[in-house]
Amino acid sequence: MGKIMLAVLATLSLLTANDTNRNTDWTDDPIPVTVETPEEPAPSGHPDSFYRRRVVKISDGAAGIKVLGERRLASSGGIMMDYTCSGVEFNADCRKRIGFKIKVTDSCSFKVYVDGKLYKNGSEDYFIIEGAEDQVVTGTIVIKVSEGVHNIRLVKVSHYRLALACLTRIVLYGEILPERPKAKERYIEFIGDSLMCGWGIAGNHDGTCLSVDGTLAWPYLATQQLEADYSIFAMSGQGAYYGEPSIQDCYLKTSYQRSKKKYSFKRVPDIVIIDVGTNDYTYKTGEDAFRQAYLNIITMVREKYGQDVKILMTYNIKNDEYGSVLRDIAQQQNITIHKFARSKNEATRYHPSVEESVSYAYEIVELVSEMLED
Repeated sequence: MGKIMLAVLATLSLLTANDTNRNTDWTDDPIPVTVETPEEPAPSGHPDSFYRRRVVKISDGAAGIKVLGERRLASSGGIMMDYTCSGVEFNADCRKRIGFKIKVTDSCSFKVYVDGKLYKNGSEDYFIIEGAEDQVVTGTIVIKVSEGVHNIRLVKVSHYRLALACLTRIVLYGEILPERPKAKERYIEFIGDSLMCGWGIAGNHDGTCLSVDGTLAWPYLATQQLEADYSIFAMSGQGAYYGEPSIQDCYLKTSYQRSKKKYSFKRVPDIVIIDVGTNDYTYKTGEDAFRQAYLNIITMVREKYGQDVKILMTYNIKNDEYGSVLRDIAQQQNITIHKFARSKNEATRYHPSVEESVSYAYEIVELVSEMLED
């Protein structure tokens, strides 16, 4: 358990991102690539113009940009980063600074990784773009880099219902390399609620952007150990049946708060992990309604990915989640089911702590590894 613990037990704090401007829509005017005279001479092997400042307008499918998190709306105005741990990854030959222009619908937190290591924002782990009521806000995140080729990852750690985000521009001294980082061999889809998105895991545990961090939650931790790409379809506060809309209402949609557009389901996951029912149980949905809604989700998963897609059901982190119903569904549908130990983290209303998330992640790694060997 030591490797994951070393990776996640960082200072859980924040810093407000600079250059915040308010805007009421998601549309950018065309932004040309601009070039400035470099302040220092370029190294041998590069033309003099190589390390000039460039402003790159980002769109879905942009050369060199890998999108983290499969479920997103395609847009010429930017790359949407809505769901937990969505973001971008790219390689760049650059120096001095890299800036990210991001639009958010509410206060939203991000992490940046350079060459696989968390980029510390001073003494802090997070960049925060502060939101404004009923407005879309544009903020800037800036990091410093040494001269050379670097792998860069920008990850939104806030959950879907807290804030939507859109990366519109990257500003750098150098170039984004045209070949995007490769897709990983494994791909895992998660379907769940706040237990999957790191609700209350950091800070003062109140569920705001100060305390939510999906990179510390068990789904993301498991994918890092399994070296897998991921989609974390986590709807905090919602249930299979409970909520307006509920998880069953939104599963087929790409980003239900933005659009009615259906998700493409192009990339078939190696396994789908479902952990829903906490809110159905808490708000007394009723066993019959819950059973039918859960079966509806399973039906949609199989219709989109094939009847033989591997599914893992998990439960019991916060409450029983209609455990008898889930066990019955698993038996009837021939699906593997796993019962987690109950969270003891009273400070977060029994959402998992970092230590508990690490433990759950190890259990998932073991289960998934066994299932994918079959």
